[in-house]
Amino acid sequence: MFRRILSKFGLIDADGNQRPGTWTENLLARAAPIAKRHLERDSSLSTRDAVYLGIVDIEEKDGAPRVPTRDMERLVHFVRPWTDLLLKNDMLAPALQFESNDLAAPRRLLYAYCFAAETLREEANTVLASIERSFGSSRFSQARLLLNLFETDAHTRRNNEKNIFYEEMIFKLLSESGRGADPVTITVSRADDITGSEATANDSDDGHNGDGDGLVQATFSALAEQTGIRINILARHDAEVALWHDAQLGGDSDNPDRALLRTIPPRRWRPVGDFFERSVAESVRRQIVERGARRWIEGLVRSVYFVLLATGETGYEYLAFNFIEWTDKHFDSKGTRVLPHLHRLCAVEETALPDALRETLDTYFEDCRQRLVLPDADAVAAEINEICRLITAADLQTVPPGDYDLGGLVLDRCLGIEHPNIARALRLHRLT
Repeated sequence: MFRRILSKFGLIDADGNQRPGTWTENLLARAAPIAKRHLERDSSLSTRDAVYLGIVDIEEKDGAPRVPTRDMERLVHFVRPWTDLLLKNDMLAPALQFESNDLAAPRRLLYAYCFAAETLREEANTVLASIERSFGSSRFSQARLLLNLFETDAHTRRNNEKNIFYEEMIFKLLSESGRGADPVTITVSRADDITGSEATANDSDDGHNGDGDGLVQATFSALAEQTGIRINILARHDAEVALWHDAQLGGDSDNPDRALLRTIPPRRWRPVGDFFERSVAESVRRQIVERGARRWIEGLVRSVYFVLLATGETGYEYLAFNFIEWTDKHFDSKGTRVLPHLHRLCAVEETALPDALRETLDTYFEDCRQRLVLPDADAVAAEINEICRLITAADLQTVPPGDYDLGGLVLDRCLGIEHPNIARALRLHRLT
């Protein structure tokens, strides 16, 4: 039975080979049929509440402390933030996630808060210690997830965001690679074919497992095995999405529960080879379309803002000039006004950085969808091929082991942000 569920959710392929799913992936796979049974037994339940109950049922079956109520008005205050934490953690690349045992402390904290347990202060201190460990080990997404569990005043939130921003950007752009002084290159089977003019990332008629796609997969596999640089895509597995639809756990177009399918199953950062049901180019194209240009612009603005604030040279000063020229070209000569606007919000008006970024993008890039032409499948495939060629020819000594965003690399190339070499581009798109 469990094997059949895993197969439906895309956790094993057609040949029966298991794709290593995370703890949350397997939790969702097991919770879906239970959620459907809750809906069948109680038509007054919303789809979302049924999913919440399914998750709690599975956790309790696996030994988690029993939740003292099934009254949804009370239960939702516990299970909603808990499910949100689970899903956002599972969005991270596997190497950057909390393990299941690491999540026990935040679960206990939410439990103590929602059900008035006497251990609330003790559990809060345990989670605060986890935040310190995540911050100290440069797991900044982990730190953000746990910080969101605490209600803080505006001043504290602003300081937290500022500290994470600086430390995260230093880690991404300026930290040592730890590789020593010798050149770091990779060897790929048939690497000479990748550089050929006829090779594409999408050679087969159906866009799946073409020869070019195999060469792309081989490049990224060699990169991970030989250097520890893991190239990731943000996507969802088709089979998993289809099962939630088929089980009618996403609602219909007139049902507010339809929003459930925007978060369950979540879009996850996973290595390129994890999405065996479609080509690499198609997976990246979907990421670009679903995330859009705004997310990419936000990351670009964050990086340039850090470069302008940094003391001393960063090696990314070229990015500030490129950004101004690019903004002038695409957004009516606004290039020199964007960063001063952002800085005034942060430094003078004391706006938290995420809010300041949102307001800046609303002011200067609200029409980015109309002004920027996102790449089609052929353009994405061509740029992935070129990225593979550059990687096989590059000295990657300055690029630390870790997880990196392929979609960001592709958009840089398609939308006109130039880098002096692939190593610089990679570091800009490191996941943390």
